[in-house]
Amino acid sequence: AVWEGGAHEYAGCTYQLEDIFLTCRMPSGRKIWYAFPRKTRRAMPWDENDIRRSWSYQVKRGGQWVTVEAYGGILTENLVQALARDLLVHAMFKCEAENIPVVLTAHDEIVGEPKINVASATLLNQIMCDRPPWAVEMQIPVAADCWLGSRYRK
Repeated sequence: AVWEGGAHEYAGCTYQLEDIFLTCRMPSGRKIWYAFPRKTRRAMPWDENDIRRSWSYQVKRGGQWVTVEAYGGILTENLVQALARDLLVHAMFKCEAENIPVVLTAHDEIVGEPKINVASATLLNQIMCDRPPWAVEMQIPVAADCWLGSRYRK
C-alpha cells in the first residue's frame, strides 16, 4: 500500500493510505495507525548486497518523532497485541453485562469485583472463552484459567 497505493488485503487485514497514515483495518474492525509512512530501500541483515523495498513510519517517543523501519516481525507483533486487546475488551464488556464489575486489567487478565451471590468461576471461564464472530472466523484459540479469591494473585 505504501509503494503502490490503493487497498491491499492480507490475512483478513486491509492496509491502505489515509491522509498522513497507513492504516491496517483488522478483522475486529478497529484500525492500527502508522504515521507518515515513507518508501525506503533496505539492505537485509543477512546480506548487505540484498537491497529490498521497505517502508518506515514515525512514532512519538519522549516528545520526539522517531523513524521506525517496518518489518514483518514488528507488524505481526502490532497486530497480535491489538487483536489480543480486542478479545480482552470483548470479555470486559461481557463481564460488565453479567454484573462482574471490572476493576483492573493486567496484560491478559481481568480482575472483577462481583457480589458474592454473583461470583462464579464457571461463568467467568465461559465469558473469557466466548469469542466474537471475527475471532471464530480466524480460528483464534482462547483458553481461560479463572479463579475466585478475596485477594489479587499473580
